[in-house]
Amino acid sequence: MTAAKVLRIVLKGCPYRRRDNDNFSDARKRLLNAFESRPAGNVVPYAITSGGFIKAPFPHGYKGKQGWNSHRKDFEQLIPDAKKALDEVLTGEILRAIRGHARFLTLGIDLIDERKGDDGIDRHAELVAVVKTSSGDVVGWTGKSYPTEDQQDTLIHQPYLESHRFKWNDSNVLVLGCHDLNMFIDRGRPSKSRHSKKKDRKRDMRKLAVDWNPIVVLHHPHFTDTPNIWAAPWGSLRRMLPSADVYASGIAYCHFKQANRPRKPLEDVLNGTKWGDVEDIVVRKDGKVMGFT
Repeated sequence: MTAAKVLRIVLKGCPYRRRDNDNFSDARKRLLNAFESRPAGNVVPYAITSGGFIKAPFPHGYKGKQGWNSHRKDFEQLIPDAKKALDEVLTGEILRAIRGHARFLTLGIDLIDERKGDDGIDRHAELVAVVKTSSGDVVGWTGKSYPTEDQQDTLIHQPYLESHRFKWNDSNVLVLGCHDLNMFIDRGRPSKSRHSKKKDRKRDMRKLAVDWNPIVVLHHPHFTDTPNIWAAPWGSLRRMLPSADVYASGIAYCHFKQANRPRKPLEDVLNGTKWGDVEDIVVRKDGKVMGFT
């Protein structure tokens, strides 16, 4: 098997504010500074960001379904808008900077519209792009398949679970959205109306992951201020997928209620959300690089 290593672009702070229309300028600055500050000469297979590293408007004319009624074609309707946002951020200058450090970059992209649709529904989507840095091509699109309880009716799900599988050379990689990691642990009790759909999706995802036998697992949460959020599902995943040599959660170090202080030190969060050969570059919200671990 190919030796695996992951480089995390760790954001000290939240990736965007809810009222921002987009955060393209901030995202460009954070990526450029992070990769330009890293010593050259060690190109790793994968670099990873947090979920929602890029924010863009949700397409206002969207006519597809959402929630547990989402179809694969509904999710795929959103890819052109996510790709436009990606192209705004991954300029030629930034791609040139990344190429000397990573062969692939996974980027979390949120599509959020503060204006509700004609039916009053506040739809949103959380996508992840897998980018080949040598060309800038997107070689895979996935997104959140397992929503939190409070967003399950408004999120455009990614029901196509095969989209979480990615392969490079001899390495099988599993790419997860934010809450998707919780499909690997039994936590809580779903409401009766959702029980069968949540249970079926969790079962299908576990089977896919075991059959895929990944050596790398890349996870894209949005806000992580304590490693306890993901400790139990990571422990369960490691028992279920002993093939995984490396795993990492992309980190935006802030409380999900942005006014609240983080609950644990950043060092604890970083150490508790990775396994194997993982390197971190810590970047502030303004793009200033704070250090390497």
